[in-house]
Amino acid sequence: MDTIWKDAQAALRKRIAAHSYRMWIEPLQLAGNGEGGWTITCPNAFSRKRVQEHFGPLIEAELKRLSGHSQGQVSYHVAGRSNGRKADAGAPVQLALPGESARPHNGRLLRRDFTFEHFVVGGNNDFAYSASLSLASRADSSQAALYLFSGTGLGKSHLSQAVGHHILARRPQERVYYMSAEDFSHEMVQAYATLDTLCESGKRIIFSSSCLPSDIPKLHDKLRSRFASSLISAIDPPDFRTRVRILKEKSRLFGCSVAEEVLGYLASELTEDVRMLESGLSGVVAKSSLLGMPIDRMLAESVVKQIVSQRKKITIDLIKQLVCKYYHVSSEELISRSRKQTLVRPRQMAIFLSRRYTDSPLQTIGKTFNRYHATALYSIQCIERGIKQDAAVRQQVEFFRQKLETVRD
Repeated sequence: MDTIWKDAQAALRKRIAAHSYRMWIEPLQLAGNGEGGWTITCPNAFSRKRVQEHFGPLIEAELKRLSGHSQGQVSYHVAGRSNGRKADAGAPVQLALPGESARPHNGRLLRRDFTFEHFVVGGNNDFAYSASLSLASRADSSQAALYLFSGTGLGKSHLSQAVGHHILARRPQERVYYMSAEDFSHEMVQAYATLDTLCESGKRIIFSSSCLPSDIPKLHDKLRSRFASSLISAIDPPDFRTRVRILKEKSRLFGCSVAEEVLGYLASELTEDVRMLESGLSGVVAKSSLLGMPIDRMLAESVVKQIVSQRKKITIDLIKQLVCKYYHVSSEELISRSRKQTLVRPRQMAIFLSRRYTDSPLQTIGKTFNRYHATALYSIQCIERGIKQDAAVRQQVEFFRQKLETVRD
C-alpha cells in the first residue's frame, strides 16, 4: 500500500503545479485499500472538499493504473474521524501543514527575529501592536480577524509573524500557517467560504495590506466584506524617537555598540521606513568590519550618502519630465484619465521607470500617476513584455536608461 501511494504521489507531482501539490496532495495519506477501493485521509473538511473537487479524478486514475484494479473507487475522510464522528481523545486530529520538510509546530515560514520582543513600539504603531498581541493571546474572544495596513517596510510582516511566534511558543500544539498573497491568489481567492469557515471554527486570521479594503481595486465584494469586518489598524511611519529606539534594538541584534550620535544621525537622515533604517545600520556595521574603521559619524555619513544619493537625483518628477519631453506630451496629459494610445504608452513607461529607478512603493507610484496599485503593476508588466517582444520598446527603454544613468553618475 505504501509503495502504491508513493508511486501515485510521484506521478501526481509531475502533473500538478508545485504549490498546489505541496498545499493539497502532500498532506494526504492512503489509509486503506480494500477490495472495494481506497481510503484517503485529509487534514480537515475543507481539504477533503477541495481535493475531491479538483484532484479526485486524477488521484483515482493514478491509483487504478498503479494497482491494476479498474473497478475500485476512492473515498475521503477527515483525519481523526470515523463515520463522521471525532476520534477518541489523544488521536491525531490534523496532519502537518504542507511543506518541503514541514514539522507541525516549528513555524519554519517565520523569521526568527520577527517577534513581539524585537518590535519597537511607538505612537505610530501602538494600537497595531496591542491589537496583534491581543489576538495572539486570545484576550478578546470577540475579535476573530485583524487587518493591518501601512506603507512598505513599516512592520506589517513583523507583527503578523510575531503573532505566530507568540502562539507557537505558548501553545506548541497549535497550528500556524503564514502565507503570501501569491499563494492566496493561487489557491484560495475563489474559495471565499474558506474565511467564513475558519472564523466560524474559532480560528484567528491576520490580513495585511498597503491599503484599506475599500481601496483595493478589482477585489471581489465577498472578500472586501470579510476584510472590512476585521479590526482595522494602520501603522504610520515612525517618528524620530521611535527610529532611534528601532536602531538601538537592531544594534543589539547585530551584537554591536553604536554611539548615540551615530544613531541620532541615522535616524534623522533615514526617515522613510524601517527597512531603510536597517539598511543604513547594517551598511555601517559591515563597512566598519570590512575596513577596520570605527563606527563614527563620518562612517555613517559615507553610508547614508550612498543610500540617499540616487533617491535625491532620480525622482519620479524627473522621470515624468524626461518621458514627457521624449513623447511630446504634457505632464497634465500624463496623469490624466485619458486612455488614448498616444498617452497610455508614455504613462506605462514612466511608471516602469519610476519602479526601476526609485525606491518608492508601488502604491505611491500609482497615486503619483493618478492610478490604482493594480494598474501601476499592469503598466510595469506591459513594458516588461515589450522589452522581450518589441524592438521599439527595447530601444526606448535603453534611451531612458542611458539618460537616467547619466543623471545618477
